[in-house]
Amino acid sequence: MPKRIKYFHSKLLIPVGFFGICTFFAYINIIAHGFSLFNILILLSSLALTVFGLFSIWKYRFFKEPKPIRQQELKFDFNDDSIILTQGYYFRHSSIYKSQRIKACQISEVTLNTSPPSIVINNNEVIFLGYEDLDQLREFSERNSLEESERVDIWELLNQPFLDTEFSEEEKSQTLQRLRDNGLTKYEIKTIRKRIGRIMWLYTWSMEWAYLGQMDYLRLSFESKKRYWWSMGIALRNFKKSGQH
Repeated sequence: MPKRIKYFHSKLLIPVGFFGICTFFAYINIIAHGFSLFNILILLSSLALTVFGLFSIWKYRFFKEPKPIRQQELKFDFNDDSIILTQGYYFRHSSIYKSQRIKACQISEVTLNTSPPSIVINNNEVIFLGYEDLDQLREFSERNSLEESERVDIWELLNQPFLDTEFSEEEKSQTLQRLRDNGLTKYEIKTIRKRIGRIMWLYTWSMEWAYLGQMDYLRLSFESKKRYWWSMGIALRNFKKSGQH
């Protein structure tokens, strides 16, 4: 099972204390120097953050949150017919977050051209593995006669505008056409990019110029169940379920 940390609210004590002190000094400053717009804004904002923090501490006083797994901590064991996640999984809304076992019969597709490599399970979810697991994944795939695919990576194409790379108008047009060929309308492309742009623009400061995919979006998106499964629906828009032709 994932490692567990102390109660969630313990992480809020320092910021709540800080904003509480700010509220106190802002109040003292108003008493000493009179009202001003700046002092009032500082007082109200500090007070609001303090109240929000106190409410969160009370609300989550009995709540324990599993410690998220970082990519370099994720470990996979490949058995004859199953994959075991010995350290848990990245995303808490995944269907394997609790079971931490993937049976070969669940795997619909092995996708080697995503970064990191991935598999599709239950016809509806992309599971990311480690870069160092590529050779073992290939062997596991061959051993269990799994379908290997180089299906177009929709999220890579959607994220191109957020790379630290300049694309010509022709290249942009080709990307849009590839997205349309893989199940997205022009309106959907524009809407999705606008929605994820609020998060993905952070990568433009990281000087990432080669690749941004679905996992990069999920790692920055303050993961919620809705966002997680929304991203899966997009990633698998061009996926043919087992048994379909």
